[in-house]
Amino acid sequence: MSQRLLIIGLDGYEASIADTLISRGKMPHLERLQTQSARLQLDHGAFKRTGLAWQHFSTGQAPDKSGIWSAVNFDPKSYNARQLAGAPIPFLEQAGSRAVVIDAPYFDLRKTENVRGFVNWGAHDPGVEAFSRPAHLLEEIGYRFGDYPAQEDIYGFVWPDAARTADAASRLTRSLDLRTDITAWMLSDKMPDWDVALTVVSELHSAIEPFWHGFDETHPLHDLPSGAVAREGLESIYIALDRMIGRMTELYPDAAILLFSMHGMGANDADAPSMILLPEFMYRLQFGKPLFQAPAHWAHARNGVPLLATNERWESSIFQILKRHRPLGSRIMRKAGRVGQALGRVMSGQPTDEDARAEFGLDWMPSSYYRPHWPQMRAFALPSYYDGRIRLNVAGREARGMVDPVEYEAECARIERELLQLTDPRTGEAVVEEIMRTSPGDPSGVPDSDGDIVVIWRGDALGFNHPNMSGIGPVPYRRTGGHTGGHGEFMLRGDNINAGEHGIASAFDVAPTIEDWLGVDTPASLSGQSVMSRFKVSADA
Repeated sequence: MSQRLLIIGLDGYEASIADTLISRGKMPHLERLQTQSARLQLDHGAFKRTGLAWQHFSTGQAPDKSGIWSAVNFDPKSYNARQLAGAPIPFLEQAGSRAVVIDAPYFDLRKTENVRGFVNWGAHDPGVEAFSRPAHLLEEIGYRFGDYPAQEDIYGFVWPDAARTADAASRLTRSLDLRTDITAWMLSDKMPDWDVALTVVSELHSAIEPFWHGFDETHPLHDLPSGAVAREGLESIYIALDRMIGRMTELYPDAAILLFSMHGMGANDADAPSMILLPEFMYRLQFGKPLFQAPAHWAHARNGVPLLATNERWESSIFQILKRHRPLGSRIMRKAGRVGQALGRVMSGQPTDEDARAEFGLDWMPSSYYRPHWPQMRAFALPSYYDGRIRLNVAGREARGMVDPVEYEAECARIERELLQLTDPRTGEAVVEEIMRTSPGDPSGVPDSDGDIVVIWRGDALGFNHPNMSGIGPVPYRRTGGHTGGHGEFMLRGDNINAGEHGIASAFDVAPTIEDWLGVDTPASLSGQSVMSRFKVSADA
C-alpha cells in the first residue's frame, strides 16, 4: 500500500443534483476532486432493487453469494415477515485495527475482532445495532458532540407541509456538518494511526426520499408549497457534502481519496404499489372482495393524485381506512406501536430484547395488515420496500400450504396473467414492467428472504385498474424519491492514478478494489473483482 486511503461513501447520492450545483459554482471541492480522479460509473444491476446496497458493499457479496435477497425475511412456519438486524462479516475485517469505520450502514462491527469505529449513530437504514470499538466510543461522541440532530428525519415524511420540509432540511444539513466534525475528530485526534478509513454520508439518503419532488420538475407534487423548499433543502445538503470533501482533502493531503455511490436515485415507484396496492390485489384475487377501498376524496382527486393534509401521515391514513376490521386493526396498530418503540431503542443504541429486534420496522407497513389472511390464501404479497414480492402458499413448504407443488408452475402463470392486466388509472398504461420467477419449477429453491414472483413496476402508479375488479386506490405518495436512478459514481484520487474517465464497472468491484489497494488477498467469497489495473500506473511511468 503506497498511501493510506480515506473512503467517503455517498448513501442516496444522485449525480444530476451535484452536476447542477457544480454548473452553478456551488460545489467547487467536488468539481476539483472529479478533475483529479480516476472515474468510473458503477452498475449495481437488478440488485439495487433489493434495498441492500450497503450490505452489498460492506460484505462485498451479491445476493447470490450471501443468500440474502431482501431486507424482509419470511418464516414459512409462522407466516411472520420480519426485518432482521445484522449482516455477514464485513470485508474490511482483513484490515483489522488498521481500519476505522465511521457510521457505515450494514457494517457489523460485532463480527470483526479489531476494526475500530462505530455504527448506527445517524445512518439511514443502519442494518445493525448501535455498537462501537472501543466500547465507550459512542458515549464519548455523545458527550463531545451531542445526539444526532436529525433523528426524526432519517425516515421523514414531510411533503404535505412546507414548514416541516424546511425544518427537516435544516436539521439534515446541520447533521452532515456535525458528521464532518466527528470524522475529523476521529481521524485526527482519536485514531490518527489509521491506514484505511471509511465514513458514510447518510443525510443524502434521508433527504432525497422526502425531497425529490422539489428537484424533479416533472413530479406531480413539484408545484406544492413544499416543492421549492425541498429543492433548497437538497441543495443545502449537497453543499454541506462539498464542505466535507474540502475539509477532508485539506486535513489529509497525504491520503488517497475514494468517493463512491452504489447507484443513483430518482422518483419513487414502489411505495404505493408494493406496500398497499399489490397486497390488496392479491387479497381480492383470493377472496373476490375488497379489504381496502379508497375514500371518495382520494378516488376523485385532481389528476388522480390524492393529497394529504399537513397533519396527516401516510401510514396512519391507510390504516384508518382499513380499521373497519377493528379487532384485526387494533391488534396490528398496538403491535406497530410496540415495534416502533423497539425500533427507537435500537436506533438510539439502547438495549432491547431479541423478539423486538427481530421484527422492527415492518408492522407500520399496510401490507402487514393482510398477514393474518396469508394462511388462507394461495398467494400473497410480502412486505416490501421496493419491488413487489409475491409468495405462494406451497404445500410442504409453508405450514398451511394450499398449492400442490405439481400445480406450482401453473399457479405462477395464472398470477402473472392477472398481473399483466393491471393498468394505471392516470395513464391507462400497464403498471408492470417485468415479472421474474425466483426459482422456476422448484419452490424449494426460493429463499426465505424472497418471494416466488418478483414484480418490477413501470412508472409510479398510485392506483390499479383490473378488468374484473373495482378500482384499487388511488392512494397518496409516501416517499417522493427512490432507488430508480442510473449508475453510481466512483472517484479515486491518489498517487500513480491516471485521472479521467475509465468506463463502467460493477458496483461489486468496489470492495475488491479497496482490498487490492490495501495489499490484502481478495477472498473468493467476494462477488466482484479489482479494477485497479484500469487506472493504476507504475511509480516510474
